[in-house]
Amino acid sequence: MLSTEGNYALTGKIDKDKFYDVNIVNLIKGNKLAVEYAAVKYLISSQYSLLPNEQYFAYVDKDEKDSDMTIKMVDLTTFKTYDVKVDMPVTNVIAVKNGSGYQIYFESLGKVYKKLNEGKPTFIANGYLLYVDENGNIYLYRNIDIKTTKVYKIDKNKNEKEIASLDKPSLLVRKNGDVAAFITANDKEFKSYDMDLINLKTSKHTVISNASENLNYDIPLFYKRGNIAVIFYKEGKAEMIDTKNGNTMALKNFEKYVFPNSNMEFGFNIYENQTIGFNKIVQLKKQENSVKLLLVDANNKVLKTIAEQQLK
Repeated sequence: MLSTEGNYALTGKIDKDKFYDVNIVNLIKGNKLAVEYAAVKYLISSQYSLLPNEQYFAYVDKDEKDSDMTIKMVDLTTFKTYDVKVDMPVTNVIAVKNGSGYQIYFESLGKVYKKLNEGKPTFIANGYLLYVDENGNIYLYRNIDIKTTKVYKIDKNKNEKEIASLDKPSLLVRKNGDVAAFITANDKEFKSYDMDLINLKTSKHTVISNASENLNYDIPLFYKRGNIAVIFYKEGKAEMIDTKNGNTMALKNFEKYVFPNSNMEFGFNIYENQTIGFNKIVQLKKQENSVKLLLVDANNKVLKTIAEQQLK
């Protein structure tokens, strides 16, 4: 799992549905820090598909009694670790730098709090924490009733603004930095649903209609703080969405890739293509006598050769 800008990653090995050898890795320097398996379980249970920022990685162990009152925090710059105790159970937490110290935003029993360094937690608002941006704006959602969910932005002065409304029964399925992904039900059992991508900064609301029937892979792949999403459809096509404004572009002419032990076949090989912006993809191209790293567009047109290595 990458961080929002791709400078860090949570890595590990899977054996029979169990994770081990879990590390936070600095992808620029190559150094790593071992973390406990509880970090993986926290990210999965909290619907993260990207680490929240490039500053701190914070999590709680939800399995052990009272351990959810201790926030475990990794400074991604120094790889130093801290335990921060609070007097309430924590279900979701985001830590950011604040001068030479830190500030923690966390969710407890449907309420959002913030805590500056060693100070006591202060109440912010009712709701469920989604994201904290680089300007200190807090994004959260509330279930107003069984059919209505609203998403809000709260600034440093506690001014609150509604930025999106979901008017059908909904479930949060992913938090991706700037973007939150919900599914909204088309029937009582959630067997048929749309997917709603909400860009928290721009308030752009993009709907993928009938996602339950049409998507080949349940969740899009998100890049660049969630601003770019790659969607795979069962009919074989793939497209890129700029979630800041809702613009879409079809991905064409990419080699197909079949996931091991599955029947899912994608026209966009996610192991050899890395999206870095809208209509900009870094592609690893293997040829008979060389390997090239290319910058290509959505039509697989080569924009630039970044590097080339001859094979012996």
